[in-house]
Amino acid sequence: MGKKRILLVDDEPIVTRTLALYLEDTGKYEVRTVNDGTLAVQAARDFRPDMILLDVVLPEVDGPEIAAQVRQDEMVKDTPIVFLTALVKRMEVGPRGKDIGGYPFMAKPLDPDRVVECIERHTGAPNAAEIANDPADRARERMVNAQTKTCGSPAGP
Repeated sequence: MGKKRILLVDDEPIVTRTLALYLEDTGKYEVRTVNDGTLAVQAARDFRPDMILLDVVLPEVDGPEIAAQVRQDEMVKDTPIVFLTALVKRMEVGPRGKDIGGYPFMAKPLDPDRVVECIERHTGAPNAAEIANDPADRARERMVNAQTKTCGSPAGP
């Protein structure tokens, strides 16, 4: 089975770089990143992802508007979309999550293991145990180290 294709749209390059590094290092995903929301729909058309991880608040065009454009595009309209947001904290969401405009969302700061679980849930990707036991588990450590160097502390609760 081929790698799952994930389109990651966020205006913060550190978010896209570190999450893409983690996901790609598992060996299970091919990730394309977009840091400009105005390019997101065309990137989805070109890349044909299995899932779109989409920041809610972006300059120029916001996540819900991009999601609406994706839903109107015949090539990508059935692609699962999960919003990423710093507007709420993980503690406020709880383990089952909630939705924004009918779309599931994940609270920032992102826990890479939860992102993998979310991808699995929405795409039928390999299970978390396979990824956790994979030699690429070192990717999580590198992601946390990269966040520590950039933010001064690892991702919070």
